Amino acid sequence: MLLPKKMNKETFRHAKDWIITNQKSDGAICWDEHGKFDAWDHSECLLALAIFEEWDHFDKGLEYVFNNINSEGLIISETIKDKVTKDYYEPHHAAYIFLPLVQKYMIDGNASYIQKYQKKLKLIFEGMMKFRDKDGLFFWALDTKGFADNSGKLFNEIIKELTDNIPISLRLLKLIFLKMSNSSLSINLIKKNCVDIKKINGTVS
Repeated sequence: MLLPKKMNKETFRHAKDWIITNQKSDGAICWDEHGKFDAWDHSECLLALAIFEEWDHFDKGLEYVFNNINSEGLIISETIKDKVTKDYYEPHHAAYIFLPLVQKYMIDGNASYIQKYQKKLKLIFEGMMKFRDKDGLFFWALDTKGFADNSGKLFNEIIKELTDNIPISLRLLKLIFLKMSNSSLSINLIKKNCVDIKKINGTVS
C-alpha cells in the first residue's frame, strides 16, 4: 500500500529495526519469532530495507533467495525453523524478488547491481512462466502430483500486490513479467518505464 505523501518514513523505523533483528545469519527474514519463512513475505521485508537504504541487510536477504531457488527457478513454499512445512512451489514466491530490486533501482539508479543477477532473474522468470496455461492463466501451485488451480486469481493477486506496494506502472509490470527477453533482463525497460519519483530522503512520496 502506498504511503500518504507527507507521511515520514521515520514512523516505521521500529518496524525496520524489527526486520533487521529478525534476520538470520544466512540472510533469511522470518515471518515471526517462531521461524516461519516464505519468500513472498521475505521480499516484502526487503522492500522496507531498501526504503531505509539498509543495503548490507538487503544484500544478505537477496542472496538468500538466489541461493535457495532450485534448478527451475522456484523456491519451496514454506519452512519453519528450516524444516519444510509446505512441500510445493508457488510461481510468485521467487518472482516477488523482482520488486525489491526495482525499489532499489528507483532509489539509487544502480543498474549494474541488477545486471549482475541477470541469469538468476531469467531463471526465476522462466520458472514462473511454466505455470501459465494455454489461456494465459497461472496455476496456483506445483507439487509431486503436478499443477493445481488455474483460476486466474493468482495473476490478479500478483499485480495487485505489486501495484499496492510500490509506485510502479502497470506497463512496467507487464514488460517484466510477460515480455522479458529470452536472452536477458533489459535494464532499459526499467529506465524507460519506471514512474519518476524523487529519491527517498526523510519522506516517502
